[in-house]
Amino acid sequence: MSITPILRSGNIAKEQEVRTMRALAIAKQKRIVKRGSVWIVPSQSHSGSYVVSQSEKAGMPTWECTCPDYETRGQPCKHVIAVEIVRHRQMPDEIPATEIKRVTYAQDWPAYNAAQVREKECFALLLRDLCSRVESPRQEGRGRPRLPLRDIIYACATKVYSRLCGRRAQTDIRANQAAGLSKAAPSYNTLFRYMADPALTPILHDLLEQSALPMVGIESNFAVDSTGFANSTFCRWVDEKYGVERKVKTWVKVHAACGVKTQIVTSAIITDMSGADSPQFRPLIEATAKNFKLGDVVADKAYLSRENVAAVDRLGGVPFIPFKEGTGDGLLIRGERAPHAKLWKRLYHRFEYDREKFLRHYHARSNVESCFSMIKAKFGASISSRCTVSQHNEALLKLLCHNVVVLVGAVFELGLQPSLARGGD
Repeated sequence: MSITPILRSGNIAKEQEVRTMRALAIAKQKRIVKRGSVWIVPSQSHSGSYVVSQSEKAGMPTWECTCPDYETRGQPCKHVIAVEIVRHRQMPDEIPATEIKRVTYAQDWPAYNAAQVREKECFALLLRDLCSRVESPRQEGRGRPRLPLRDIIYACATKVYSRLCGRRAQTDIRANQAAGLSKAAPSYNTLFRYMADPALTPILHDLLEQSALPMVGIESNFAVDSTGFANSTFCRWVDEKYGVERKVKTWVKVHAACGVKTQIVTSAIITDMSGADSPQFRPLIEATAKNFKLGDVVADKAYLSRENVAAVDRLGGVPFIPFKEGTGDGLLIRGERAPHAKLWKRLYHRFEYDREKFLRHYHARSNVESCFSMIKAKFGASISSRCTVSQHNEALLKLLCHNVVVLVGAVFELGLQPSLARGGD
C-alpha cells in the first residue's frame, strides 16, 4: 500500500481525510520506532501505543494494526498511514495544505456565549428545582431536627460543581442560602457524613434519571461505555515470588449510557475498578428505555453478547456492536438453534456485508467518549473522597452536575424550557 493515493486522491471520503490529518500529526510529533518487522506507533489520545505489522492476504502485502479502528473497519487507520508517511518520508510540509480539508461543525456562537456567561446562575436555579423533588425521611423519636435532605444534596452538588473542598465550598453554599435557593447551609462535616451514607446513592440515581427527562423529545440514539475516575486509595499485596510489597492506585469505574446529540447521561452504574463492562449493559439500557424511546444503541465490542443484543431488540432499539475477531459464519451455523440466533445472524450480516452503513451508525459511539471528556475537563478526572460509598456518590454527583450543565446549554442553544420541579417533566 502506498501513502500517495491516500493523500492525493480527489475522491477521499471525509472520514479518511480526518485520519490522514491525524496521521500527519502523529508522524510529525510522535516517535515511531521499528522493532524487527513491526512498527510501534504511539497513541494520539493516551500514553499507550499500537503495533503496526505487514502480512500477506491473497498474495498481496497488507498492513495491520492493533488499534480498535482497524479491528472494526479492516481498513488503513491513522497509525498505518503514519507508518507509510515515515517510510516514504512524506512529511506534512511536503503536502499542499489545499489537498486536505478539515471537517468543521457550525456553532451558534451568540447562544454558546450566553450559555457560558450565565451558566453558574442557571445551574443554581435548575439544580434547586431538581432537588425540590427530594423528600426528607420522617424523623423518629426525639432530638434536634435534621436539615432538609434536599438542601444537603443541593450543597453536595454545589461543592462538586465548584471543584472546591468541603471547607472552601462553604462560601458558595452560604451564598445560595442568602439568595433564597436553599433553606439551610450545611457545614462541611455534615456533607462528609451524608456523602458516606449508602441511603444517598439511590436518591442520586433517581435525580440523575430525572435530570435527563427534558431531553426525551430530542434524544433517541444512545451510546454506552465506561471510564475511570482516579482516587487517593491504593491496593496493596505481597509478591511472594520476590518477597516485596506492591501497590497500585485504584479508581472508580463509571458505566453510563448517554444521548448522542446532547451527551446527556440517561443512566449510570458505579463499580470498583474490576467491574466488567458487559454485565452493566442491560441495566443501563433498561433504565434508559423507561424514559426514552430507543433508536440506535451503540457500544464497542466489549459489550457484544447474545443477551445484550436481544435486550436492545426487545426494548425496540437497533444494536450496533462490532463483532470480535474470530466470529464468522461457522460460529453462526453452529449456534443456529441457540436463543436469539436469527437476531444474532442479522446483526452479523449487517456488520460484515454492509460495513459502510454499519460504520455510519457506529461512529456515534464517539459521543460517549466526548461525554466523559466533558465531565473530566469540567469537574475533574479524580475523586477526592476516601470512603468507597462516598466515592460512588461523588461520581454520581459529577454526572448529575454534567446533566444540569447540558440542560443550561440546551436552554440557550436549543430553546429548551426544562421543568425540573416536583410534578413537572
